[in-house]
Amino acid sequence: MKEIVHELTYRIDDAEGICRSLFDFSVLTMHPNVARAMRSAMQTMQSHNTLETQRQTWRMIRKFALFLEQAGLSETAPLPTNVLVNFRRWLEDSELVEATASTQLTGVQALLNFCDRNSPGILAVGAVLRVRSFQRKAPPERNFLTDETQVKKILAVCYSEIEAIESKLTMGHRILMEGGESEKEKCLQGLMLELLHIGNGQFPTQKVLNKVASNLSRRVFKRGGLRELTTFLWITPRSLLPYYVAVGAQTAGNPSAIAKMKRDCITSFPLRSDLERITWFKPRGHADQHSDFPVGKKWSTPAMVRSLMSFNEDLVSLCKSLDRHNVFIAMRGDKSVGTPCAQMWHLMLNDFIDLHQLPPFDFKDLRSFSAKAHQRAGGTIAAAKKKLNHRSASTTLGYVGYKENKDLNDSKIRHFQGELIRESLGGARSTKSKVLIPCTPPQRASTVFGFDCRDPFAGLAPGSVKGVRCMHFDKCATCHGAIVPLDDPMVVAKLLAAKTELEAAQIRAKKEGWLPRFDAIYLDSLKILESELFPSISKHVLEKASAISFANSIPRLD
Repeated sequence: MKEIVHELTYRIDDAEGICRSLFDFSVLTMHPNVARAMRSAMQTMQSHNTLETQRQTWRMIRKFALFLEQAGLSETAPLPTNVLVNFRRWLEDSELVEATASTQLTGVQALLNFCDRNSPGILAVGAVLRVRSFQRKAPPERNFLTDETQVKKILAVCYSEIEAIESKLTMGHRILMEGGESEKEKCLQGLMLELLHIGNGQFPTQKVLNKVASNLSRRVFKRGGLRELTTFLWITPRSLLPYYVAVGAQTAGNPSAIAKMKRDCITSFPLRSDLERITWFKPRGHADQHSDFPVGKKWSTPAMVRSLMSFNEDLVSLCKSLDRHNVFIAMRGDKSVGTPCAQMWHLMLNDFIDLHQLPPFDFKDLRSFSAKAHQRAGGTIAAAKKKLNHRSASTTLGYVGYKENKDLNDSKIRHFQGELIRESLGGARSTKSKVLIPCTPPQRASTVFGFDCRDPFAGLAPGSVKGVRCMHFDKCATCHGAIVPLDDPMVVAKLLAAKTELEAAQIRAKKEGWLPRFDAIYLDSLKILESELFPSISKHVLEKASAISFANSIPRLD
């Protein structure tokens, strides 16, 4: 970026000399001396910040100029001592929300303080430059996307729009290059060729079109206007929106970072050929973020990004240098090419929601919903933390809802504190919960792998159901992916110890009358050992394993 500063203008150009923003203080309704001081203050205080931050400062100055005009101070210099006090009162009477008014006041206050220190004669002597700030209210809780069906509906609309956009572009390119098949398509081809000739390879602006023969203008109007005709040949900002929403929903990335996603964002997964990775840079975190997707899925993020890049590839050479490597570039109304700004994204989103009668949502709501969905599916905040690419779980709490998780965690802590107290006092466990198996009330049980389980039917582990034996209780013994080296005497010795204890427990169960409990908890493991593992063990290995003692390695089962 290059700054070009004149007396009353402050201009920012990119590396190719194209103007990205022009802040013209001469058009503001304030005294020229005040305008010059404000220009100096803005350039000195904000030149190191991003372009969007500088634009926000410019909007604050324009708001202050509007106040000066309405207060009759547009020709006044120096400004009166109570100018900041009156500006605060003016903001208070406006319809701005407290947060916006507070931002406006703080920004103008900093600029006036700079002017007072560095530009004598701009503010009257003794000017009051410390005023009471606006009390910021807690932001309202956002519950826009609480149901999975809402997000599915949004994605379905995006996919439908993407199909229509790509079909239209494909047809437009075919008509232009090969000619129309029908009379209507032939007329469209002739119209597009005329417009491309006038615009030297692009469609002309409406201003240029108005200067040519009125017959052409009428024909363009009948075809829906220049904006509609543009969608036959190029990706427009509105065409980008469904891609942007769908990619944001699938990646759960920060909206501003996703908007700047680069064209080399697709890479192969480091370890698996069935996955591919989407990577983008998050400036605020100064780190790359990523999300992984299965290869070959039609509506996966990599597939949509590839498709979008194929349709806007011809725009890359026309794009402004700062946006040239971005995925989300489009032909704008002024025939420039670039990535839409934040304001344009939000304006288009509002129209998108109204058009399809979708639930009201913001881009950031997609990220929050994804965090909550991953937390529910994974049963822990770690799953949400991984999806959002956070370094700390405390950051993730801001997305999944701190209060809800705090209440849940406190409840779990209180529950297990009570368990610990009962254990220490030797008290009996609660037997209020009924189980669906014919056995005695829940007691401590032991797995064949040597650890205790308080109640394998309590439904405590993620995915387990109360009243049904826990999925995790014997997961290694029943896992189809388990690898058991049956030629290793040490391994077989452990299996032999487990089999011996299970058989002993079965005999005790018959004598003591708790055989239904044994069958419900341990019988599957014993069957697997007897029917699947031991028949495959050679006699030689079994003899060596029998000689190895694993006394007390398996707990007494009951």
